[in-house]
Amino acid sequence: MLLRMMVACHNGHWEPDIYFCKIRCTLEEYNDGEHYALSVRTAENEGYLGPFVSICEDDSAGKAIVDHFVWDSASEYTV
Repeated sequence: MLLRMMVACHNGHWEPDIYFCKIRCTLEEYNDGEHYALSVRTAENEGYLGPFVSICEDDSAGKAIVDHFVWDSASEYTV
């Protein structure tokens, strides 16, 4: 499955920001929450700063904001 993920965090200037990415995982990895952990790791690797709040498109917060981003430009990662 391919999930659209959003991570609330800070950018390198300590300004509030949202990091967007797509995470590919199995149903088992999804049930274990590994998509949350990988989205935070990729945000950290891209230079974003915590604290981090990872949001999946399936979460209530994710459903509210998922359509406010152009997903074609989001990087894709696999668990």
